[in-house]
Amino acid sequence: MSYLQLQDVSKSYGTGRGRVEVLRDISLSIREGEFVAIVGFSGSGKTTLLSMMAGLVMPDAGTLTHEGRPVTGPGPERGIMFQTYALLPWLTVLDNVLLAVNSAALNVSTAERRDRALKLLELVGLSKALGKRPSELSGGMRQRVSLARTLAMNPDVLLLDEPLG
Repeated sequence: MSYLQLQDVSKSYGTGRGRVEVLRDISLSIREGEFVAIVGFSGSGKTTLLSMMAGLVMPDAGTLTHEGRPVTGPGPERGIMFQTYALLPWLTVLDNVLLAVNSAALNVSTAERRDRALKLLELVGLSKALGKRPSELSGGMRQRVSLARTLAMNPDVLLLDEPLG
């Protein structure tokens, strides 16, 4: 059984004569534990495809399932790391990661959530930058905060949209 499956998925943007078909009849079956890279030219629909897998964009046609269940919107089981850092500039490094931890670990104490965020930031080598804001970080450090935040959701599927670009 496929872990993540797309069957005849299509997506267009715009209306009338301005309508642009981005993806047409895409079928893809990904098994659990499988590593897949999607390669294509700029503007070929890679981000749209990943956004559909994450549940952020719905296909115009076709079906998308995760573990046999229809994907009808975003969920913590499918974590996405965007091309841009998408960090909240008014929050510290720790608070940006805690934002994700807090939304994913509802039945866990505040101390345990903070400990999880600290461990993730240690994992990505940012233990000494906890109180810094994104504007005080290098691009590589911002990417690592974004990675820690994505991992904080403890996703089953990790979708990476050119995170090292």
